[in-house]
Amino acid sequence: WNNLTGDFGFSNGARTLSGSGTATVRTWYDAANIVQRPSPATPDQKLMFGYLNNSSPALNSGTSLYSGQNQPFFALADLPAALTLGGYKVVVYADTDQTTDRIGEYWLTTVSADPSNVSGTTDLTPHLFLKDTANTNFTNTYTRVPAASLTSSAAVAGNYLVFENQTQPGFILRTEDFFSGSGSRAPINGVQVVRNELLVVTTPADENDPVGTPGTGLSLREAVALAPDGAGIVFDSALSGQTITLGSEIP
Repeated sequence: WNNLTGDFGFSNGARTLSGSGTATVRTWYDAANIVQRPSPATPDQKLMFGYLNNSSPALNSGTSLYSGQNQPFFALADLPAALTLGGYKVVVYADTDQTTDRIGEYWLTTVSADPSNVSGTTDLTPHLFLKDTANTNFTNTYTRVPAASLTSSAAVAGNYLVFENQTQPGFILRTEDFFSGSGSRAPINGVQVVRNELLVVTTPADENDPVGTPGTGLSLREAVALAPDGAGIVFDSALSGQTITLGSEIP
């Protein structure tokens, strides 16, 4: 994890899970940073007890992300090709210490070089709605909001949501809060970028060896059969210029 401090900021460089550095650029802004109590005692609580927050129940307005009505937001740019190859998912964690039900709206857009004018950005994902249920503060259990939670009236309760199969080198995480009787929230506790599993085809042979039998390498047919949902398939550079001929359809 890369810890970011303060209500707003601009940061160059980030660490991957392996500890290696990247040149990724991050920008974040909120109108009123809040940290939940009690003080976090575990790594999970450190992730979930603090959040970027909004200070106004007013709906998004205008094209400047520096306006409090359009916050919080989180922008990421210059993701390395090694991460975007084959696609990745964006995991957004969201939870507060509220005593009434609150609903937040989340979506990804293309990156604008100037947060003060995002009129040229376009949506990359559907808008997902997360319900932060009253008096259900984080207790070390993660509950995913499904991709079918697409309206505020039918928002599903949870504390994280996932945007699958992104391929672009950057994005802006946008939010919108919906006013309830005692306020509104669209918190951002943390953002995780997870590369899809990547399978590398290493042989032009049309093989389908039993599990545990190496054969001449990983064939295209085997890669398709083994790839989990969201996985990417690429070809080893040694296969450049070679032809892969399939003897039958890949089911």
